[in-house]
Amino acid sequence: MTRLISIGVVLAICSLAWSQTAPATAPVGAGTPTSAPADPAVDKILKDLEQAGDKYPTLSGNVEYIVVNSDTEETQTRTGTIVYQKGDDKTPMKLRIQFDTRKDGDRPATKEQVVYALDGLWITVMKFRNKEMTRYQVAAPGQKVDPLLVGQ
Repeated sequence: MTRLISIGVVLAICSLAWSQTAPATAPVGAGTPTSAPADPAVDKILKDLEQAGDKYPTLSGNVEYIVVNSDTEETQTRTGTIVYQKGDDKTPMKLRIQFDTRKDGDRPATKEQVVYALDGLWITVMKFRNKEMTRYQVAAPGQKVDPLLVGQ
């Protein structure tokens, strides 16, 4: 269950962070429709996550994120932790993914901290190696965003 939750939440947060094309002052979905191709496996994961999010107010686990370059078949693996806290009427949901190690191909893993944090209104991406922090607005003020809900 923890692995399923981790995979789905990583998919949700990464798709929010990496698909963001509007400037930080314009929230996603504010007048610009976005669509992604439907993938039945991803839909099933997100539906399972939605049910788990309804049942448990706080979820945490270890996460492993593997990227394979389709041209060179090189892999990059990041490992870390993920924490999700369900929001309510007074407080927004919170999600934090912290990657602590990076492994390129067959090389030994190195420490490289990258953090993705969602507070319901903003995604904050912190890359400690480059001393870089970027914020993306993902919802209009007052609008609720829950990455465990299918379609968000």
